Amino acid sequence: MLIETQAVIALLCPGCGRLSWHVLSLFSLGRKQSFHCECGNHLLTVVRKRNKYWFLTECVFCQSEHCRPFTRKEIVAPYAHDLYCREGDYVTGCFGPKEEVKKHFNVHRRSLTQVALEATSPDYFQDSKVMFGILERLYEMAETGELTCTCGNHNLEIEIFPDKVEVRCQKCGMEVLVPAALPEDLENFLLMGFIPMTAGEFIQPSRQKLQRLTHRESHMD
Repeated sequence: MLIETQAVIALLCPGCGRLSWHVLSLFSLGRKQSFHCECGNHLLTVVRKRNKYWFLTECVFCQSEHCRPFTRKEIVAPYAHDLYCREGDYVTGCFGPKEEVKKHFNVHRRSLTQVALEATSPDYFQDSKVMFGILERLYEMAETGELTCTCGNHNLEIEIFPDKVEVRCQKCGMEVLVPAALPEDLENFLLMGFIPMTAGEFIQPSRQKLQRLTHRESHMD
């Protein structure tokens, strides 16, 4: 029987935005280990405390450090584990068997957040956490077919600014501006089920819609 003695770790770099890959050996867990991106930015420190191994990751979304414990059994388990940003429940990395991590991240595709970070840095945005949250939601909408123009075109163009995102249809010329500067911009955008393509106006869900959604969620709780 073959016993797995290492895990692959994939992490989004908060410095350059690229997905960085590393190998964690079971035989090295007894000592402190640090991992860095090719750009030189620190990504992860693994330290042992008692019977657990603590993963201290530098978060690409909130620019702070997150700490999460794992057991030796979890590290060499035959499935992948996500690493999250606690501020917004965003996936910042993943570790486990190489093939499982590859499947999980679908490395042949990049999220809008990864694309944005490859083109610039988190400091470019007025509020990086708000911007990344909106980009992740736009990515989900594109994946599920929710991001479309009223003319039927699904191939929309997205331009990112420090405080907003512009979604544009090259086929008919319609466009929409999504504010992405304040925490309430993210909250409001997440409450919207679709993006109404209009003549270049900023979108915000109506106060009545927000009240209805809040009322409905309170009843569901």
